[in-house]
Amino acid sequence: MVIFLIILLASMVLPSLVAVIKSQDAAAFRLGVVSLMQQARKEAIQQNRAMTVRFDGDALGYQVAQGDEREDDATPQLGTAADENIALSGRLRPYPGTRFTAFEISRESVAQDEFQVTFYPDGSADRAFMQFEIDEQAYLLSVDPMLGLTRLRPGRLEEVEDTTWEAGELERRVG
Repeated sequence: MVIFLIILLASMVLPSLVAVIKSQDAAAFRLGVVSLMQQARKEAIQQNRAMTVRFDGDALGYQVAQGDEREDDATPQLGTAADENIALSGRLRPYPGTRFTAFEISRESVAQDEFQVTFYPDGSADRAFMQFEIDEQAYLLSVDPMLGLTRLRPGRLEEVEDTTWEAGELERRVG
C-alpha cells in the first residue's frame, strides 16, 4: 500500500516538475538574448566605440566586435577568439523547439545569418527586431534606436506600430 501511494504521488508531481524545468530553460534563453544586447550597449558606451552583435545562424554563436563592419554583399563571419576587435563571444543555447521566424534591421527584413545590431557610444543603436517562437508562443526582441535599450515581450513583428520619424534618426546620426 505504501509503495502504491509513493508511485501515485510521484506520477502526480513528476509532470509538474518537468514543466517547471522546461519553463526555466525557456526563460533562461529569453533572458540570455536580452542580456547579450544590454552587454553590447554597455561595452559601446564604456569603450567609446561602436559595438556590433553578430550571430552565426542556427548554432547561435555570437560575437560583440568593435566597429560597424557591415558588408552589403557578404554574410558576416565570426572571427576567432584571438581577434583583438572582439569584446565578447560565446553561444546562446536556445530552448529545444525554438523557431526563429523574422529578423529586421533598420526597417529591412534580413536572414538570420545576416542579423547584426550595432550599438553606438552615445547609447543609441540600430533599430532591430528578432521574432522567435517557443512552444507556439511568439516573442519579439526589439532594440530602441534612440536609447539603445532592448526589450523582449510576447508578440509578433507585424503588431509593431512604426511611429518613429525616420528623418529624425538620420539627423541624429549626422549631427
